[in-house]
Parts: sequence; C-alpha cells; structure tokens
Amino acid sequence: MGLIDIGTVLKHFDDTVDEHDLTVKDYGIKFITADGRLRTMRARKNVKSPKQQLRKPLDEKGRVMYNLKRAGTMLVSDLAINQPRSVKVAAICFFADHGSTEFHRVYH
Repeated sequence: MGLIDIGTVLKHFDDTVDEHDLTVKDYGIKFITADGRLRTMRARKNVKSPKQQLRKPLDEKGRVMYNLKRAGTMLVSDLAINQPRSVKVAAICFFADHGSTEFHRVYH
C-alpha cells in the first residue's frame, strides 16, 4: 500500500474522461462518514444534484449561498446506487486509481 497526497487525489478526480477510448473514469475512495463509519465507494466527479437549487437558500442576487469548495466538500456520483453524494475532502483516507483495485493511503 503506497502513499498519495490529497492534492494528487483531487487532480485525479478532475481528470474525468480517458482520451484514448472516451470512457468516463471512476475512482475508488474510502472515507469516514459523519457517523464515524469507514465507507468504500466507486465514484466519479462532475455531477450535479437535480434538486440542489430547490433546497439551498439564495443570496440577494438569487445565487445559491452554499459553496462546495468553501465547505471543503466534493460532489461525486456513487456508482453503486447512481446517486450524487457529497464527501468531505478532509475525511478521505484511501484512494484507488481508475481501473485499479489497490488502495493507497491518503495524507493531508
């Protein structure tokens, strides 16, 4: 099991499509949930929740006040249930690259 830093993990998640065969890349992550469990997920990035605009309060110009980056979260799609999930970046403990099942420990 190797080590990988969180900056490299986030760069991997920004790489969403394989240029050679035009497939969408997915990655494995293990993270600590809000209730303290270790959860494993195959996920991909760049998803939007269809109900996101309906739940969040708006500022005076009508924009959503919740900022994922400022809150330290990342919106991913859980491929097992095909639903968007928000994951705290600071809670990610392990990472597996696209096409790999070997997890690397993430340091922050």
